Amino acid sequence: MINIFSTLRILVLLLLSSTAFASEKSDIKIISYGIYAHSPDNGKSWINPISDQSIKGTTSSPVHLLSTRTVPAQYPLFFGFEYNIENLKEQTVNITTEVTHPKIKQSNNSFTTEYKNTQKFLVLDGKITATAGYLLENKNEIQTGEWVYKIKLNDKTVTSQNFTVISK
Repeated sequence: MINIFSTLRILVLLLLSSTAFASEKSDIKIISYGIYAHSPDNGKSWINPISDQSIKGTTSSPVHLLSTRTVPAQYPLFFGFEYNIENLKEQTVNITTEVTHPKIKQSNNSFTTEYKNTQKFLVLDGKITATAGYLLENKNEIQTGEWVYKIKLNDKTVTSQNFTVISK
């Protein structure tokens, strides 16, 4: 009898510890990734870069079109990912997006291979939802190669996503 109760107790403890471990791992969730429609007018309308058709705007969030990590080198084209972070205790959080990318020539003839952006988010019901992405909108930005996005919360990387821009 003692062996059965000991075994059950161990199983319950294992189940509880695995549930706690799972909830710690589920703080960030990728909602969608790939190619999105882009909006030239802040969400009133969206343009599908795959078909060049307009989509009536009903939201300021990007409209997801295709899940892919391989992106054609064309412009204009918006690619990236949407995510949410849950179980946040603060009222606001600073999220830093760090991106490394192929060399892009700037208007002052210098080259960049990375950028970093920090934004403050209002936490509602313990979570935020955000999009990290890039709009290829000029010919000089269209460089083939790997793009790596890192999302940081309190200077700690909580997720990263890779995309490869390829020639059409």
